[in-house]
Amino acid sequence: MANIIGRLMAVGFGKETTRGTAVAPSFFIPQTEFSVMDRDEKIMDNSALGRIEEMHDGDQQHQWAEGSMAGVIRDQSFGLILLAAFGQVSSALRGTETAVYNHTYSVANTNTHPSLTIAAKDANEDLRMALGMLGRLEVRFELGSYLSYTADFLAKKSVTATNTAAYTVENKFRPQDVTLKIAPTVAGLGGAAATQITSLTLTIEKNTEADYALGTTNIVEIFNKQFTTSVALSARYGSTALKDLVFGGAKQAMSITIARPDVTIGTASNPSLAFTFQPGFFNSWSKEGGLDDILSQNIEYTGLYSTSGSAELTATLTNTVTGY
Repeated sequence: MANIIGRLMAVGFGKETTRGTAVAPSFFIPQTEFSVMDRDEKIMDNSALGRIEEMHDGDQQHQWAEGSMAGVIRDQSFGLILLAAFGQVSSALRGTETAVYNHTYSVANTNTHPSLTIAAKDANEDLRMALGMLGRLEVRFELGSYLSYTADFLAKKSVTATNTAAYTVENKFRPQDVTLKIAPTVAGLGGAAATQITSLTLTIEKNTEADYALGTTNIVEIFNKQFTTSVALSARYGSTALKDLVFGGAKQAMSITIARPDVTIGTASNPSLAFTFQPGFFNSWSKEGGLDDILSQNIEYTGLYSTSGSAELTATLTNTVTGY
């Protein structure tokens, strides 16, 4: 046993072939925060014994793993996080490239999206947590730092394992790599002018729920339920264009594209990640700043499912990984 600091923890993820059956990690991912750990709940006996003390006995009830992981968005390992968020992915070679792939993520219309095994290894423990299901993903775009994310997970209680931590060199995304476009339709996004923003947070909520049954203390299943998306934007208050989107009331499509133009993969491609929203609503606007401040504005966006587009949100990740 050893006394250690948090950065000595190695964290990995692997896509499960059979739900709830642990697998070895396919990626070990650098993390800035990791709190996925075993949790415990007991049932208590508070029957009266002629005493004022309330409890006098108890037993195990539920055991599970829960917590969050935060880190910098990297162009390869983040593909597993996206799979856990959306539920399905289609991978294909990019154009005439022979070793660069586009991975297109869309929402699987089921309540049992693919599960991940979460591995955690340090000097005191070597663990795997099966049936890892993502409940909430928050992707942050801010000045002064690499693009980052926080992912909340629910999983089965850990079991001991033998994990070998090995990290892949990946490309990270920076604030200058971000382009935001807004248009009335998805088809119009390509020709739309970029909208200048100072920060953006994209949130995916999957409302996961653990299922238990008699005969065991461990989780039997984890269901993802309703799927919702939202975006919070901040920008300089240089015009009323964004305010008009809120109070005008018309639906607007939106794309968030992140690409590294300074990095070439394959023959002539760049690592990239693009989110595309079908037309949704800008539904909140506020202005802020003091007497001597350059005024800024905050805007909120709610994603909507499009019957004509058969989607609410899709994502495309471009890298050299063959598939997820």
